[in-house]
Amino acid sequence: MKQADLRTQIHDLAGAKAALRSALALRSEDVVALRKLADISLEDEDWRGAAEVLIRIARIRKEREELRWVFFTLGDIYDRHMPDPRRAEAAYLRVLKLFPRDLPAMERLAALYEGQKVHDKAAEVLEELSKAEVDPERNRAHRLRLAALYEAAGDARKTEATLEEARRNAATDLVVVRELADFYQRQNATNALAMHLRRAVNDFRHAIESDLGDAAAWPGLIEVLRWGNQTDAAAVAASAAQALGIVDVELAKLVDARGGAEGTGQRAATDMLDELLAPPLLNAPTRAVFGIAGEALEKALPLDLNAYRAEKIQRRDTTIRPLAVEVARWFGIPDVELYVTAAAPRVCVPVYSNPCTILFGTELLSMTDDREKMFVVARALKIAKAQLSIVVRAQPSEVVALLGGLVHSYDPHHMPPGVDPAHVEEAARRVTKNVQRRGRDELGPLVFEMAGRPGYDPAQLAMAASQWGNRVALIASGSAPAAVTALAKLSGERDLPADPTARIAMVQRFAEAAQLLRFAISDVHFDARQRLRGGPGA
Repeated sequence: MKQADLRTQIHDLAGAKAALRSALALRSEDVVALRKLADISLEDEDWRGAAEVLIRIARIRKEREELRWVFFTLGDIYDRHMPDPRRAEAAYLRVLKLFPRDLPAMERLAALYEGQKVHDKAAEVLEELSKAEVDPERNRAHRLRLAALYEAAGDARKTEATLEEARRNAATDLVVVRELADFYQRQNATNALAMHLRRAVNDFRHAIESDLGDAAAWPGLIEVLRWGNQTDAAAVAASAAQALGIVDVELAKLVDARGGAEGTGQRAATDMLDELLAPPLLNAPTRAVFGIAGEALEKALPLDLNAYRAEKIQRRDTTIRPLAVEVARWFGIPDVELYVTAAAPRVCVPVYSNPCTILFGTELLSMTDDREKMFVVARALKIAKAQLSIVVRAQPSEVVALLGGLVHSYDPHHMPPGVDPAHVEEAARRVTKNVQRRGRDELGPLVFEMAGRPGYDPAQLAMAASQWGNRVALIASGSAPAAVTALAKLSGERDLPADPTARIAMVQRFAEAAQLLRFAISDVHFDARQRLRGGPGA
């Protein structure tokens, strides 16, 4: 034995084996000698000699762990070095008899059966592997191999079921999503493919909604959209990813150098999209109420621009007026009055819809680029066009009292909770005074329907109006980076951080920006752009 150790140290493997055989001639069941001889034979690639020694060990040893090593090693020898499929199978099965959930043995046995084209046995082992394997990537590999076996055998039902199970285990695993899509294509199952891709888009969308910074979900969403020939949707989703600082070479190919998709410009100003784009709080009755009574509500709660030391922007101005006039034309607004103030340096707010009047902060004008300016202007003008200027420039408590007064003017028993009745009665008097007589009868049923809708909350109208304006402005500009940066600047930030983690954290602090990015990847956004651009995948 000592001689064997010495010869092993000088790498005289043949001499070491001869010494160990001499020792075993004296004591044939010396386990230490047998183990050393097996190890040296394996190192020397003496497969036949190693197999003989391993079989001798198996006859005299009873420890399960040791027998597991013996039979697995025998399986490896007969599988890869001295091909004998029958013996390899027997050895791996002995391992599984000792340890039924031995994953390496199951993997080797499945591969052995696959190599021998024994597909039914390979499928049985892969099914067990799929149940036992906890590593996600290995589990996926087993299920995909199993699906391939079923498809080769012509069993489409089992193929689909296996791939579907893999998808359920990892809904946003792009490899699995692609395999199932390819299977449906091979089967010419057009409807199933379309449904699968829609479901995959929703799965990736949910992952992003749960975590805006999910760097894997963004490329996954965009890739699936491209598989479904939704090239425009893929571009606007890529723009949203760019807004968060998510860098990807393939995504960058879908947007321009500044991260924007193609905007729809003037087409976004159409009122044909109002029902699609308006938030639930701005339902049809509510929009109709403001369409009729918006001017009266403004007169009932006037704003003194002198209190803001606001100065009128002259017609010869070139910094903002040409853009504002052009975007106003999109919305059918013939003239727009523009004011600037240093008292509220970061605003771009429509203070009146009649006539359309926009108040800008001096600092905002100096710190925004052309795309950001276009976003905030389109946002403000959409709000003004919808006669909602009053809700974004007044305090929420004032809006509650004002609308409470409007409802009270038709129903004297109506009194919004938490509001001084005297304020409501005064608001009712002022609103009634300013509502045109010919519109009063038309307004009544709409007011009752507005106030009777579930979720009616006048205090939230400013947020709903801003959300609506944001959506229209994003569709017009096409640039999510410009939209998010503009909203951050409106909220007091200088700019977005370059670091993606810091940028995502900042965006999540601003509910308005986070909501807009979720809208950017929604079916509502995709549908709106498709309608404006004229066809599927446009």
